[in-house]
Amino acid sequence: GAIMPKPLPNTLISKVEALAGSLNLALYDMFWCKENEEHILRVLVVKELNANKKRESVSIDECARFSTALSPMLDVEIDEEDSYVLEVGSAGLERVLKAKRHFELSLFDEIVVRKSDKDEVRGIISNVSDEGITLEVAKDSPVFIAFSEIKKAKSVFDF
Repeated sequence: GAIMPKPLPNTLISKVEALAGSLNLALYDMFWCKENEEHILRVLVVKELNANKKRESVSIDECARFSTALSPMLDVEIDEEDSYVLEVGSAGLERVLKAKRHFELSLFDEIVVRKSDKDEVRGIISNVSDEGITLEVAKDSPVFIAFSEIKKAKSVFDF
């Protein structure tokens, strides 16, 4: 059908988060999308920070293992008449940050923020609160940016 599947219930999201955690992953995002008339449930994961406050990348094997563990759970939890494809992937090195959890799961990563006033700030996320984020900007004192001021944010990856 052409209708997008029902929104994902919070109870399901919590279960997926717990399952990800048991595999040393963190759920970054989970959403329905559509490609070539196919419904896709896209699940993006990242690694939790290691002891050195670094975030290792997620391997293809880890995505596959998570997908295998997730499938039977979704069969029970998702009441979809239509078939859909489960796609588990790493949130990637360059990702868009929208929700508070995206910033929390990008702690100590370098990001670029475009503010509502068109100003761009580049720095490393050192703190995330309910109000906004704090960026460590090279040589300057830390900058606080309220969520309400953030127009667009994405992580930066330097090769």
